[in-house]
Amino acid sequence: MEEVRSSHQDTSEPVATPLEWSSPVERSRSRWLAPTLLGVVVVAALAWTVSRLIGTTEPPVELPLAGRLALLPFENRTADAAEAWVETGLMEMVAESVTRTAGSRMVSPARLRRVLAPRGFTWSDAEARERARSLALATGADQVLDARLGRQGDSTVIELELFDETGRVASSQLIDTDALAVADGLAFALARGLGGDREPRPMASLFARSAFLDRLYGTGLQALSEQGPAAARRYFEIALEHHPGFLQAKARLAECQRRMGEIESARQLTSELLLEAQSRGDRSL
Repeated sequence: MEEVRSSHQDTSEPVATPLEWSSPVERSRSRWLAPTLLGVVVVAALAWTVSRLIGTTEPPVELPLAGRLALLPFENRTADAAEAWVETGLMEMVAESVTRTAGSRMVSPARLRRVLAPRGFTWSDAEARERARSLALATGADQVLDARLGRQGDSTVIELELFDETGRVASSQLIDTDALAVADGLAFALARGLGGDREPRPMASLFARSAFLDRLYGTGLQALSEQGPAAARRYFEIALEHHPGFLQAKARLAECQRRMGEIESARQLTSELLLEAQSRGDRSL
């Protein structure tokens, strides 16, 4: 049986894509354009990261800092009880970070705590904060930074007011993704303003580089300030269970042990801490 073949032949021209009709030069550009754009983005991101780590990025906010600075506990305006740790915990993390660069130009939170704690201030009370500013200036501070942390949409905002003995001298604000990020920007700005020629280190580099562990550490600082070492030590112990190399948590746990009378345990932990810090080249602990 003879095979039947169709007499119909498709004479239509094939539809060409733009790339098929493009010139050799255009085809060459299409091959390298996307990788080049991706490379630009990657290089820009790396440049920002490196500059942030070596301290060449401009601070996100500039304040007219002069003399010694005291940092009051932050006012928590988030209306979220889970964020209560930012009042003292996050404030002390910022102060620890700034002290690495500014040294004695940052008034010690422990010294300020000894003055303010007996008053039992409520940090959401405007009158209490005004009295706290006066007491902070009386401790030897030349300026006091008063900060309120809240939310703006999906972002976290920290409003800043700088005071000296004459009253308010400046105000500003920082906005970032969360409390730790906005605190990192604040710490960097304060360290740059107080540290003279010394380049500040990012706050994140001094702690666990983990949002969970850093919040746990900050909550421990809050408990240490408000409830004492017995309530605080477990936060630092848990942080160390997750991250045994978390030196700041180890230092605070040793402080809790010492204050609870566990002198030998505190001595052993402090010796271990100093050896670890020395092996890392960290002389600030």
